[in-house]
Amino acid sequence: MVYRGWLTSHENFFHLHSLYGIRLPFFAWPTFAASLFVLGVPYLVSLYKMVAAARARRFEEHRKWAVLHTISGYTIAIERLISAGINGIARVMHILPDWIKIDWLDFPTTTSKIIDAEVAALAWTVAAALAIVGVWAYQEGCLTNISTAVKKSKDMR
Repeated sequence: MVYRGWLTSHENFFHLHSLYGIRLPFFAWPTFAASLFVLGVPYLVSLYKMVAAARARRFEEHRKWAVLHTISGYTIAIERLISAGINGIARVMHILPDWIKIDWLDFPTTTSKIIDAEVAALAWTVAAALAIVGVWAYQEGCLTNISTAVKKSKDMR
């Protein structure tokens, strides 16, 4: 999907979107396509490791990889929930008076700037979902448990 042009993303894969031009980590995020690429790596790696551990009958390691794979699979569902929330906020903001939107919130006024803002908002939903999933995986202990399981499996060989 990324390379077939089926995504609504910035033309430059490595572009960083930002909030009002602020380039701090929380206020800058990658494009939609780059975020999906970042998501694809742990999804595919965890799938491979999960199957490999199951075939080798290392069931504890398999379970840990399966948890990480399941969590990474939920990223798009979480992104859709965030997107629905962003759309709701946008609908409410749309009915605000122009002097609030333009003077206070610096809303874009031209069609090209509005499209850029929408593309940036879409990219932000995936970046936010990745952050949520990363915290979730850390809280579940997937990141530390996986490294421990891999070390144990190497010691068993």
